[in-house]
Amino acid sequence: MPLEYTTRQMGPVFFVTLTGTVELNAARHAYDRVLRACLASGCTAMLLDAGGACGELSTLERYDFGKHVAARHVAAEGELGQELRVALVARPPVADPTHFGALVANNRGGRFLVAAAVDEALRWFGVAPPPPPDPPASA
Repeated sequence: MPLEYTTRQMGPVFFVTLTGTVELNAARHAYDRVLRACLASGCTAMLLDAGGACGELSTLERYDFGKHVAARHVAAEGELGQELRVALVARPPVADPTHFGALVANNRGGRFLVAAAVDEALRWFGVAPPPPPDPPASA
């Protein structure tokens, strides 16, 4: 299944839901498109929720993707004139347990977090997670 995404704005956060199979070229292409949409929305925080995605990049592909993300990130901050933060919510194998790609991106000027849960990413953005739903009323 190809990598697909949907987007929506949640307050100051541009929220992207990813589904399908992660592979390097599709990930690069999707990242570029959602980053442009994020910038057009005026958001400075982008949350990539890959909980519905599958696949695994090799170490070399993670390095390449980290460099790609950093280059786009630095250029986007130049356009915005302010800090841009990006969080990926994913679990292995989509997310590397060592967060190598994020390390590569951050070492090249990105502000990138890999998180296990949406609430963790929202807190990193300085946004309060939504409250839990009310329990059903008893009869």
